[in-house]
Amino acid sequence: MTDDDITLAAEFALGLLDPNEVEALARRGEHDEEFSALVAWWREQFLPLIDEHETSPPSDVWQRIERALPQNDNMRRSLRRWRAAAVTAAAIAASLVAVVLLRPLPVPSQPQVMMAALKGTSGASATVAYDVTSGRLMIVPGTIDTKGKEAELWVIPPDGTPRSLGVIDTNRATHPVVAANRRALIKAGATFAITLEPKGGSPTGLPTGPAISAGKISAT
Repeated sequence: MTDDDITLAAEFALGLLDPNEVEALARRGEHDEEFSALVAWWREQFLPLIDEHETSPPSDVWQRIERALPQNDNMRRSLRRWRAAAVTAAAIAASLVAVVLLRPLPVPSQPQVMMAALKGTSGASATVAYDVTSGRLMIVPGTIDTKGKEAELWVIPPDGTPRSLGVIDTNRATHPVVAANRRALIKAGATFAITLEPKGGSPTGLPTGPAISAGKISAT
């Protein structure tokens, strides 16, 4: 389909053509399936606009416009295309208004990353980030002297009871996945803390050694 074909199909669908052209295009549609489908598509696009916003201009408005235009061979086709462009622009404008009015308001996005900088009086430090979407931690240890023990990471929610997030490697960055029953506890205002525990971690499920560093969790 050329640009002229697309315009003709739109004019045909809108009823802007003279009888001779209507007859010729109707015959074309009988054997040109692509053109016939294009006319049907245009009718489908314009139908809601016509149904919802149907208005009729004064009966002599187009005649007065035609009389006011310069007389030349291309005048009638130019006028029809101007009419089609005006109706098309109105359809687009109506569609945009509908999109603006019907589109749901954006929901404020939830924080996707929680982070804390852990520090202690003995100089032990670490940075811990938590990806809410994946449930994965990123633990970057600073200077941590384990004194022959193991460092264990805890989350301490507002209820004050520490929950273990597992033993951590103090020599390199790691990316462990948080157990499903711990994820809801990691939120702004809670605390990450590191304690020194026996090999394999705390045997009691609660800290048994001193907290060597801690930091409040904040959303980023």
